[in-house]
Amino acid sequence: MMTRLGPLNLRNPVILASGLQGDTPEKLKAAYDAGAGAVVTKSVTIQPRQGYPEPRFVKLEDNGWINAIGLGNVGAKEFARQLGTPTYPVIVSLAGSDPSDYTSMIGMFDGVAAFEINLSCPCVDGFGDDIGDVPLLAADIIGAAKSATDLPIFAKISHTMYKSVDVFIRAGIDGITAINTIPAMGINIKTRKPLISNVQGGLSGPPIKNIAINTVNKLSKLYDVPIMGCGGVSSWRDAAEFVLAGAVAVQVGSAAMDDLSVLGSISEGIEAWRLSSNT
Repeated sequence: MMTRLGPLNLRNPVILASGLQGDTPEKLKAAYDAGAGAVVTKSVTIQPRQGYPEPRFVKLEDNGWINAIGLGNVGAKEFARQLGTPTYPVIVSLAGSDPSDYTSMIGMFDGVAAFEINLSCPCVDGFGDDIGDVPLLAADIIGAAKSATDLPIFAKISHTMYKSVDVFIRAGIDGITAINTIPAMGINIKTRKPLISNVQGGLSGPPIKNIAINTVNKLSKLYDVPIMGCGGVSSWRDAAEFVLAGAVAVQVGSAAMDDLSVLGSISEGIEAWRLSSNT
């Protein structure tokens, strides 16, 4: 089931979302082999980052997750060395604090399919939503990224940024990923301490699905831009909801933490649904 995602042609519309399941080339390849149409790396930064201390992520009783990794990663240069030239579609997630970070990081990678700019990480000062919440700065970053490569540039946004997407489109963005995790907190009532070391984390998984679908629907009505729906996709039925809301592809993150085979089953299910409904 070939899928057109902006300038990209993918074998199916199911994409591994940026996260812990994409922090090594081995994990990325495993996700592709499990049935993903493409894979997104964990966000990399210009310099290595240790990230926050443990505990950094926890699964909730409702199958949601709260995480605050703190953008821990080996740095773009080392990750690019580890990745080499992939033989499958890899979208590299980039997190920086100014335009020069992005132009430098883009030049480190060979043979990747696209780049996704993380404009919405909710847990690290100076990165993510600190950038995305300033549309003109985000546009400068998008413009710098576009000037550094002919590859597609996507932007990952929060559920509150949909009104800024026109600025991102004018800057040249090739597509939008909606949404990122939502700021959240949990407390262990036995220890009386927060569930994660950073106190605030990002909520993902089934609890945010309907917020994500609502955001995709708003985006699809406001803008003519390819949308990747992300947030709580655990089954082909979830994926179908995103498609009906206006997404051309979906990203799967939390569900893949438990079992990578969900990527293939969602792809097979969405194809069968499309054939049966002529969607």
